[in-house]
Amino acid sequence: MASERCQTNRRAMTRFAVLAILAHVAPCVTIAGEPRSGLVVTAHSSLQAFRVEDPPRGESSPIRLSAARGETESFQLALENRSPGVVRDIRIVVSGLTGVDARVFATSAVNVAKPGRSSGAPVGHYFDLLRPIGGEVIASGEYRPYWIDLRAASDATPGVRDGQVTVSTSAGSGVLPIRFQVRDFELPVAPTLKLAFAFTQRWMEAYYGRTLTREQIRAAQDMMLEHHLGPVPMWGSGAELFGDESRLKECLAGGMNVILVTCGGRTDEEIDRSLAALETKIALLKRSGALGRTYFFGYDEVTVNNPALIPAMRKAYQRFHERHPEIPRINTSQPDPRIKDVVDIFVVPTSLFILPMAQGKEVWWYSVGADNLASEPDFRIDFPPVAHRGFFMADWKAGVKGHLYWAVQREWPDNKEIRDKSRPENEWRPGYHNSISKVWTQANGGGNLFYPDEAGGMLATPRVKRIRDGIEDYEYLAQLRAMAQRKAGGDEKLLGIARELLNVPDDLVRLSAGWREGWHVAEMGEAACSATVHPAAIHGGKQALRMLPTPEGVHVWQEVPAIAGKTGVFSGWIKTDDLAGQARLFAEYRDAGGRVLKSLQSRPATGSQKGFVRRQVTLTEAPRSARTLRVGLSAEVESTSEDQGSPLRKAFFDDLSLQMGEDEVPLVNSGFETERLHLNLDPAALLAYRERVAECLEQCIRVAGTGGPKR
Repeated sequence: MASERCQTNRRAMTRFAVLAILAHVAPCVTIAGEPRSGLVVTAHSSLQAFRVEDPPRGESSPIRLSAARGETESFQLALENRSPGVVRDIRIVVSGLTGVDARVFATSAVNVAKPGRSSGAPVGHYFDLLRPIGGEVIASGEYRPYWIDLRAASDATPGVRDGQVTVSTSAGSGVLPIRFQVRDFELPVAPTLKLAFAFTQRWMEAYYGRTLTREQIRAAQDMMLEHHLGPVPMWGSGAELFGDESRLKECLAGGMNVILVTCGGRTDEEIDRSLAALETKIALLKRSGALGRTYFFGYDEVTVNNPALIPAMRKAYQRFHERHPEIPRINTSQPDPRIKDVVDIFVVPTSLFILPMAQGKEVWWYSVGADNLASEPDFRIDFPPVAHRGFFMADWKAGVKGHLYWAVQREWPDNKEIRDKSRPENEWRPGYHNSISKVWTQANGGGNLFYPDEAGGMLATPRVKRIRDGIEDYEYLAQLRAMAQRKAGGDEKLLGIARELLNVPDDLVRLSAGWREGWHVAEMGEAACSATVHPAAIHGGKQALRMLPTPEGVHVWQEVPAIAGKTGVFSGWIKTDDLAGQARLFAEYRDAGGRVLKSLQSRPATGSQKGFVRRQVTLTEAPRSARTLRVGLSAEVESTSEDQGSPLRKAFFDDLSLQMGEDEVPLVNSGFETERLHLNLDPAALLAYRERVAECLEQCIRVAGTGGPKR
């Protein structure tokens, strides 16, 4: 770093060390005074995670951010006390940024006591709760991060402004420079990506032990809207939204772009009562001009968790469509032939999604608090921050049009016994009891994006801030696509750059067939297969294939060329869990027309097993007319009866191999190790790409003279 710059920073901060890690800026070092004599302040990107056990270390650089008008961007400060005394009276003030509003939050740490299975993150106390700054103290040898939101006003003048953030404490004060660019466009209030993040009032009230006031519910809804997350009633009556027409209209004006009307029932009478109860809501939505944002939803995950309800679901969906053909019907399932004709939009679990699903019908993604970083990034506390934000870049890459998240307050009921409601983080357990099995799920924040405050409201997390930024990243691409469709104002060179940027590069997000790489699955079994990372369900490596058998049977296979006269030996490892049925390996010789010439199955695995068992199929002497050898896996259950409260019947397959004669024949993805989704976890790569998109979008809007997206 240049000597002149170091001298300037030393004069500005006599007792501070400053770090600004912004991923698209080359880092450099600035140290002033004696690092161990007092307070050390470091500034960090919003894509930095902090644990109590890991005091920040790093280099320093000026803070540089850019945002569209009406958009919020963020950075973080970490204050580390290296003095022998207590640091108190902490104030953080942003100044000099005309047309930019600053909000400062102190962070508090939540104990993640058990590791996730695939994140690779350590256990410890993660700073995951944000509350307005005020009253914090930092003991000797400790540190605390602070989160700063910078929001460009809707009428802010475009351009670069240089300001500063001043940190003053009982230990002294210092100044950090900020450069903030306001882009010459404004993003729309309602995001292009359809967003259904479940808001559940009863979970909030279970924590507080009382009925919340109308004002408290409105404040919680507004907190979600502030982060582009419409407060969608998904698991209750929705009285907090449908019971107040003025509030519904306010949420719509605030950007809520998905409203769900839900149904249920097993018998004809129950279905008809459920549908009849929707009529008042639909009339309200019609009066409010909200039918274009309304979707019909019911029978959650029916094809996997409760296939016995498929006939009832089909009746409900058909009858609703007869009454309201203009309202799309969605279901949380991958495309399944049993329900394809009654579902308009499949909301596919990300772990089951493959690219062909988004070709043709509209498809959304469904993330459910999973912990497999290689197939569904999710928003868990111990997942890398880039995954929280980059998930929406993956939405764009996959071509999905919506994102559904099952809960934002799921952990609240299981933390209702917290004694000090003013500081819930001190006792918070990041998990919940399964609503059916009552088994404890250590979700590490999966299904929980907000925490309760003492007054009956909600407090945000760094994760929900990154979700907000990811939604805005998606919006940048959506608006750039709109400009490309308008031919970028006739500038062919600019149009070429725009079209190139609209293809998110593979070094940022890469999608593959995942466990399916090399394997075929019968259409009726698509919903029954997925990769698992559970340690007890893996024989070797990081992943195995999980199969949820059906009475019709699930079959997965691949084919290799047959060698006449050779004996084929197909072997692998199987584990079953609560399987009242059978899981096997099979092998078949087939001729050029696909006819089966010779076939054999392995000895079955069944019931529940503590470990994997090895199974083998030996097909002797391939016939001369054999062209291919098909090797595969199958599982089935013995009964069609399905008790909703019974455990899932599962089979797991791993580490397969094939030998023909004396030669080992390679199988594609024999251990199911191929990652379905790969995110580059380097913040620099994501932020640099985002800046290129922003620059191109700004130029396109300027050339076209459109003034940018309409509110």
